[in-house]
Amino acid sequence: MTLDIQLSPEAARLLRERAAALGLDVATYAAKIVEEDLKKPTLDEIMGPVHDLVRKSGMTDDEIMELGRSELKALREEKSTKRPT
Repeated sequence: MTLDIQLSPEAARLLRERAAALGLDVATYAAKIVEEDLKKPTLDEIMGPVHDLVRKSGMTDDEIMELGRSELKALREEKSTKRPT
C-alpha cells in the first residue's frame, strides 16, 4: 500500500532525524513504525477480557468503583509502609 500523508513541519523534521539516526530512508522508517504500531493490541483488545469478567460478575458501576478505590488505598498504604525511614 502506498500512502500520501501530510505531516506538520515538526513531525516531518523528527521523522527525518529518527530515520537518519537509524540509517534508513524516511519511507522505510515510516513504514517500520506504522507496522510496529499495528502489531500492538488496542485498548479494547487488552480490556476486553476485563470487561467480560465485570459484566459476568453482576457488579454495579458503583461497586466496581468502590473496589477500585479500596484496592488503590491498600496499594498506597502498602507502599507507604515499605518506605525507608
